[in-house]
Amino acid sequence: MHARATWPLTLAPAAILLAALAAQIAADPASGVTFSNSPFTDEGWNVMGARNWVLLGDWSAGNWVLHLVQLPFTVLEAIVFRIFGVGIVQARLLPIACSVASVGLAGVLVQRRFGWPAGVLAAAALGSTSLVLYYGRLAFLEDLVMLALVAGAALLCRREPRHPTLEAVAVGVLLALAIGTKPLALFPAVGILAGAAVAGRRSGVLRRSLVAGGVIGAAGLGWLLLVALPNRDAVQAAMQIWTPQQLPPDLETLIYRVTTFPQTDSMLFMSLPLAIGGLLGLVAVVTGWRRLDTAQRVLAGAAIGWLVVGVALLMVASYRPGRYALPILPALAILTGYLVPAARRLAPVLPRAASAVLLAAALAGVVLPGAVMAWGWASAATFDGPRLQERFAAAVQPAEPIEGGLAGFLAMRVPAPIYVRWSTTDLNTGDLYADAGVRWVVATGAYRPPWADIHPDVWDGRQELFCVSWGKGTHCLERLPGEQ
Repeated sequence: MHARATWPLTLAPAAILLAALAAQIAADPASGVTFSNSPFTDEGWNVMGARNWVLLGDWSAGNWVLHLVQLPFTVLEAIVFRIFGVGIVQARLLPIACSVASVGLAGVLVQRRFGWPAGVLAAAALGSTSLVLYYGRLAFLEDLVMLALVAGAALLCRREPRHPTLEAVAVGVLLALAIGTKPLALFPAVGILAGAAVAGRRSGVLRRSLVAGGVIGAAGLGWLLLVALPNRDAVQAAMQIWTPQQLPPDLETLIYRVTTFPQTDSMLFMSLPLAIGGLLGLVAVVTGWRRLDTAQRVLAGAAIGWLVVGVALLMVASYRPGRYALPILPALAILTGYLVPAARRLAPVLPRAASAVLLAAALAGVVLPGAVMAWGWASAATFDGPRLQERFAAAVQPAEPIEGGLAGFLAMRVPAPIYVRWSTTDLNTGDLYADAGVRWVVATGAYRPPWADIHPDVWDGRQELFCVSWGKGTHCLERLPGEQ
């Protein structure tokens, strides 16, 4: 079958994923999937810079400066908001597009090396992974990181690049895009470049990897000179918002982190079929290395470097929620594709019908576990998020400054500055009532702002409009009286 005629087959898993994620775009995150409350908080915080720019014309309104350390994601979300308006449904358009594109691109990349059955298997294994089905529609950084890494690897591993230097520069730009979205992406990016360079050291891949690495270094230097140094305090505050990573202080801690890694936040459980396929594919690569041509070796080297360095980082990390594994999953999917040529070598005399049955069985094995889990989430889904945002947008009139950690999500559509306090920083710990003009508070639980002791009459005179449940807490919208 001609390669172009098989592209619809290879892209079918991406199309199915698009339909599945789009159907749930307005659904609330399922509870109990992760130890973290981040699915109910981080979507608001991640897009706050973009929301500030579109509604207020100020990226840093409310002193929120996370955009400085996740600039590509914030800029793209701002473009989406500018076109489609501000809201949680619109915020999820970008991650859905990134997730679907990652699946399609990974499938096409494998197809070009081993044909459409391998491409379909790789794409289906990635697109049906529970981690992708859960986080692939939420406004998190990892979906964009995943796409940028896949695109960079695909361009680096081209069989016969027409413009090697220009394409190497583009590889560097794509990987720098991933790193600029989330600095931890530096590790899998290095793994991709190093793995491809080692596997293709007798070709031009080594030179292209070095050029791409130089572009990444230049991009990092540019960010340092143009963003970090002129905004030193703001960048430091932004970095402190993210949960800090700490290296193991001793051998005992290192051993504990490594041995507990498989059970961390159900990371392995939610990617088990893909992990099994990827590891079996790794065995197939190692045992059949001599039978691979140069392009196939380069792709395998990139995937192995990507996987080894990415997993090593997660093994030693002090904080590793399940979504941190998303950028590594395409490497496992690519390696899963290597099972098809290995199976052909083991059973060359199988009739076409038997081969089709084997492929169908493999597809069922990788797809069904994630599909069943996703069906459970969808059947029990609630759709409160968009409704709550609409309720808060209607209630906060006039649009005066708002304070509160969950205000980033609940008051996303309100055209007013949002002030979020952060326990690890001095962010917004001053007299926000007098200095920032805060007149609304989204209070979670027994929340009491620091300035309440300065203006006790104001705090005691607050008016509670209504309370809502979201995530792990109850959040009340409170109106503050004017200047006393």
